[in-house]
Amino acid sequence: MAHANKLVKYKWMTKWSKLAPYLPETARFNERQFRRLLDKYGDIVVKPNGGSRGRNVIRVFYSGNGRYTIHHENKQISVLGLTNAKQAVMRRISSENYIVQRRIRLATVNRQPFDVRVIVQRKAQSNKWEVTGKLAKLAGKGYIVTNLTRSGGSALPFSKAIQKSSIENRFKKGLVSELNTVAVYSAHCLRSLYPKQRIYGLDVGIDNKGFIWIIEANKHPSMSHFRKLGAQKTIRRIMSFKRTT
Repeated sequence: MAHANKLVKYKWMTKWSKLAPYLPETARFNERQFRRLLDKYGDIVVKPNGGSRGRNVIRVFYSGNGRYTIHHENKQISVLGLTNAKQAVMRRISSENYIVQRRIRLATVNRQPFDVRVIVQRKAQSNKWEVTGKLAKLAGKGYIVTNLTRSGGSALPFSKAIQKSSIENRFKKGLVSELNTVAVYSAHCLRSLYPKQRIYGLDVGIDNKGFIWIIEANKHPSMSHFRKLGAQKTIRRIMSFKRTT
């Protein structure tokens, strides 16, 4: 399905003025966009447009003295110049479509970057969206992706992760309310693109200033993170929404 890709969802969501500030700049991967975003931000991520589970995500950042670092899985290499950086990326990606996105410097817990999986749902025959679950996904040591299986990372209850995180304390107040609002806005926006959809799993980054970033919206979110956490109450709530007819 043509709509089942990250770039289409990103472009659709940027049309909503309430959501646009929460979206890190994203473009189709090509040489011009690669150079433009790397020059603009100095730190970008290249990933499959239709990929999932953290597969083949590559970070590229300027490391000084004309050199760039390419970080893939838990390995890093350093190259001289933008042309060599792009060639190094091209050697690691297949022929499928890729996107390039501004990398967000995520807040950390015990020096491990984390993002937040937010489940937002509506019941059948209802237009009301609700946040039914959230947790923090911590990247494994040396990895940039937070997918637990790929990076060997760990899950934490959302409130515990925020409490222990590197987010400045003055920015923690009101974070839950804002996150829930952004998740519900996102679902309302995507409803006009996917009218029958009743669940989304949003991957949301938070930086040290407490700013929220929508990294991507998943139409078929896995419950495995919640199972690993043993969050049975949350799983029951999510499943109860799914079962309504």
